[in-house]
Amino acid sequence: MALVLDNAQTNDAKILYLTDMSTWGTGGVPSLGSVTSAVLTVAYRTSTMESFSDEVTIPVTDVFTAANGDPSLLVFPIVFTNAPALSTSLVKGNALPDGIWKIQYTINDTITFESPMDLLLDNVIRSIIYKKLATIPMKYLCSNNFYTSKIDDIVTIKALHWSMEAGAYVAQQSNLLDILETLQRQTA
Repeated sequence: MALVLDNAQTNDAKILYLTDMSTWGTGGVPSLGSVTSAVLTVAYRTSTMESFSDEVTIPVTDVFTAANGDPSLLVFPIVFTNAPALSTSLVKGNALPDGIWKIQYTINDTITFESPMDLLLDNVIRSIIYKKLATIPMKYLCSNNFYTSKIDDIVTIKALHWSMEAGAYVAQQSNLLDILETLQRQTA
């Protein structure tokens, strides 16, 4: 095994939880007690950016110290004010920008992922879409199959969102950002 991170984002898109799922002491990963330094290097790209942001290095050694040898406590809550940062107090900042995030996890200055972890963060647009979907009544009348713009437009936006998620599986980053930009325009 190697270093492994799992991720989950809060529904309000204000905290990204990165959880260490590494197998400590095996497969080139040292024992948990021998970690002397740990950092997350984060860059992101939104639909309005030409390239990725400058990398931000977030020291997470304090999380290892606080875990006191318990790997289940290796959780790194990432928040966003002007840039990604670790928040041990979980004071929420702004919503994390929707887009593609690259995260490199490094311990002891030498042990890293083989390649950065790429994440599609889309909870801001997802919550907007769900709010719009919630406006569709459970039952509605449609006579003579007339176009029901309010309903059809919302369903089309959700289908476009599903296509963006499907594109994430084949890692077509430019297509993902194009679809994200379209969704942001359609829901504005």
